[in-house]
Amino acid sequence: AGLGVDVDLGQMHRETELYNALLFSESAGRFVVSVADKNVEAFEKLMQGKLFAKVGRVRGDRRFIIRYKEDDILINAEVSDLKAAWNNPKY
Repeated sequence: AGLGVDVDLGQMHRETELYNALLFSESAGRFVVSVADKNVEAFEKLMQGKLFAKVGRVRGDRRFIIRYKEDDILINAEVSDLKAAWNNPKY
């Protein structure tokens, strides 16, 4: 959708402290869900008893920020720059 995100990997349930494993592991059953503010309570009720965590928020701009434990910023880039790099490895 072209919107940005602000994610804190420190909020994830994890079995490792290695952020690269959190970003790139191929463990089954992980997915990201974006929930509108008005639906948060209903979503959390639906997820009761299941392992889940709020790890971030959608930003109104096009900034893509990934943190590891709040102050350790791993990625802070424009969505368009990341898309260009993904489309062209020589970027």
